[in-house]
Amino acid sequence: MRKIAEGFFPLAALSFFLLSGVAPSYGGIAVWISGNGSPANNCVTVTTPCREFASALAAAGAGGTIHVLSGQYLGFEITTAIQIVADGGTSSIVQVGGSSAIRVQAGAADVVSIRGMNINQSGIGGGITFISGAALHLEDCTIIKIGVNPGLNIIPSSAASGGVPTEITVRNSNIRNNPLGNVLIQPSNGVAVAALFENTLMAEGLYGIRADTSAGSGLIRVDVTNSRAKGNTNNGYLAVGTGASPIHFMIDHSTAENNGVNGAIATGAQAFMIVTNSTLMGNGTGLAQQSDATVASTGNNTINFNTTNTSGTITPIALK
Repeated sequence: MRKIAEGFFPLAALSFFLLSGVAPSYGGIAVWISGNGSPANNCVTVTTPCREFASALAAAGAGGTIHVLSGQYLGFEITTAIQIVADGGTSSIVQVGGSSAIRVQAGAADVVSIRGMNINQSGIGGGITFISGAALHLEDCTIIKIGVNPGLNIIPSSAASGGVPTEITVRNSNIRNNPLGNVLIQPSNGVAVAALFENTLMAEGLYGIRADTSAGSGLIRVDVTNSRAKGNTNNGYLAVGTGASPIHFMIDHSTAENNGVNGAIATGAQAFMIVTNSTLMGNGTGLAQQSDATVASTGNNTINFNTTNTSGTITPIALK
């Protein structure tokens, strides 16, 4: 059974549990952390906050909630289900050296939710790295200037419980200025991933989103909606289907703008990309197909003002 931190997960997930008859598991307690907190505090009230996440995680327990007050914090590792809530927008992670600011290496049934955190590493550290767990939900987060890995580094090597894909959701977030890439999805060991990006900016990095099966992943599904990939050095949206398992990459009501090489591209025989209701403009190439990939475009896209609007074989899909 997946362990889910109380209070912050999509309604769709709640509906799944209710309809399937499988109840989500709650546990842990609510704790507080503050830049003005003390290592001597017990974390369990807003007037006795911890100073660092390591103490707060231990105090909250599996399935607990950490309320983050204003301050700067050291990086930390998450090993169990947890909800982190920083709704004030003034909480940030400062990690010295090459480690990730947040490293998620949780159990196969654990769901991790993070809301409102800012990560600015000024080019010297890592962002959020996901190694294992049932799901990672990010909302209202900022990840910028990550110098060691891609800003959001989704590289699970062990599967979620229940035979379902590992779930990644990113909503209302800003992932930009990451020189090694803004978002990488590259599972291994046959792990399947289902990722949703909604109302999120991926800008001014090496790429916006790269989904890649070359490390030996299972099926990767990527759904990008109401989002923007802008000003990246190489590609806005990239599907690399050179592994044995397929990538299904959907771009809907989204924009790829001023990316140096391609707005959106799929390459490799196992890459399948559909673009609908979207705008691709100002890129080197707007929409591209390479190396036996399948790329389809509906008739309601705007693909204009690129150096080359389309490249390769683009399959038209009639609107119904």
